[in-house]
Amino acid sequence: MSVRKISSLQIEEDLKLGQSDEFDVMVVGAGMSGLYTAWRMKKEWQRSPVLSKLVKENGTGQLRIGILEWSDRVGGRLDSRIIADMENVPAELGGMRFTDSHLIVNQLIDDFGLRKDVDVFPMTDNSQFYLRGERFSEDKVAPKDPHVPGYKVPYQLPKDEQRQTPNQLFNFAIKKVCDYSNSWTDANWQWVKENFRYSDSVYRDIALYDMGFWNMLYQTLSNEGYDFVWDGGGYNSNTINWNAAEAMPYMLTDFSQPTDFKRIKTGFHQLPVAMYKELRKLNVPVYRNLRLTHFEKHGEWTEGTVAVTRDPKVKGKFKAKVLFLAMPRHSLELIDQDCSFFQDRKVQYNIQSVLKQPAYKLFLAYESRWWGKEFHAGPTITDLPLRMTYDFGSENERGGKPTDTRTLLLASYSDMQADSFWKVLERNRPYDIPPEWEQIGADGGAPAPEEMKRMAEGMLLKDLTTDGKTPTPSKLIGAYYQDWSQAPYGAGFHAWAAHYKAWEVMKEVRHPMSDRHVYICGEAYSNAQGWVEGAVCTAESILEEFFQMPRLQGIPASYPLLTPKPVKPGQTETNPTYHHKANSYVF
Repeated sequence: MSVRKISSLQIEEDLKLGQSDEFDVMVVGAGMSGLYTAWRMKKEWQRSPVLSKLVKENGTGQLRIGILEWSDRVGGRLDSRIIADMENVPAELGGMRFTDSHLIVNQLIDDFGLRKDVDVFPMTDNSQFYLRGERFSEDKVAPKDPHVPGYKVPYQLPKDEQRQTPNQLFNFAIKKVCDYSNSWTDANWQWVKENFRYSDSVYRDIALYDMGFWNMLYQTLSNEGYDFVWDGGGYNSNTINWNAAEAMPYMLTDFSQPTDFKRIKTGFHQLPVAMYKELRKLNVPVYRNLRLTHFEKHGEWTEGTVAVTRDPKVKGKFKAKVLFLAMPRHSLELIDQDCSFFQDRKVQYNIQSVLKQPAYKLFLAYESRWWGKEFHAGPTITDLPLRMTYDFGSENERGGKPTDTRTLLLASYSDMQADSFWKVLERNRPYDIPPEWEQIGADGGAPAPEEMKRMAEGMLLKDLTTDGKTPTPSKLIGAYYQDWSQAPYGAGFHAWAAHYKAWEVMKEVRHPMSDRHVYICGEAYSNAQGWVEGAVCTAESILEEFFQMPRLQGIPASYPLLTPKPVKPGQTETNPTYHHKANSYVF
């Protein structure tokens, strides 16, 4: 069962750091926010008075910028594999889609000449469910004809919760708290996040950001109704106790409104690959298999210590005027916390403002499609540990030979609790090293062990059965998984914690100590968590605000990089934006 890495993602040069290498800017993390930061700075440093001053001081005529990367590749949580030589159907281990509303991502796609490779990411408007041992479809639960009885789902729902899909039940619950309108803009929702107060039998005039979303659902849905949205929503991470103010517009728009998803048909990894190629042309060094272990301020410099990922005894050092931590929460916490930066109360307050949400992907490749046509577009949702299943298509459907029927199935797209189910199946022998030292996450996953394959296929037989007819699987020709909860990522995506004013934190976390040139960017602390757009928006906001760089060409000034200025619903808005309305989960 052959599985091949994408060679163009691999960092080509094995560069070494000495004991006092000097940089104007050091970027830690070669994910999308790190690559974007380095690319924008190196390409247009002359347009930034701050960076121009650094170049003038170093006397070289060039901005000295480097990138440190824990793994041996670029892309972060954008990564792909070719399974069983299926060249036309890349397995997207991480990010797999975007939408037209992702303005910076789309601009980058155009800038790097990738538009010709963009097509539609197939989705269904009639999701299939296998819950509590029963198979039913979305259109049966909530038929459009009011005279047609809805399918009686296997949950003891009160009358007002019946005839509603899980997504509709989310809307129903939110409507009880805040009488929203589908026409509300991002600015309207921002006003609600900051100003709306809620009261009921438990809460007395409470701000939405002080409420947990699970707590809110408990107050507005029956227990069986909550179980239905937990099971049928697909993502367990949506129903945990994250910040209710942030959860409400997210759930209403991203999971309840029709969205046209797009993909790069040759793989989402093409975006970081294109950016990496440009960085190589610009002579930006990318240091692979190195992790930042410690840093401290010494005068105008930040001095950092790095260690070889697989041999921490081998160390190097650098000095930088500016340090960019293009990293999620877990990666930040893997750096030595015994330094003045991480001991700062404000820094820790901001870093701990998001929840880490583990995520898992398991791909199975078959000689031919053996499931019914109702499962061709995802997701198929189940309460089995598989959670969600997506048909990625076959070779002949994606541009291969007409006779090539090999098909790729995202057999399990799971998060939160289900992640731990698959994690135990990653190995069938005792550990020979401490579990936290394993490099599965950094290595981009691993071939699925036999037990994992058999476990998944057994569940698929239940999940893909229709009308009591169990299909017969064709030959399994490849299997691969990625566990995003492992180091250095610690999570597949993130969510704002309750009791935080997220709109304030996402501004403060970027530059939490005014006397240090240390900046934090990435998806975790963005207004588009879980998406590539969030990663690049936070980076762009830092470049504009703290380095006075002009906005990326092609992006309108009215486009909110973090949050829009609040506008009370019903009041006139000059440039309404619907950033959330069409945003898609990157995973």
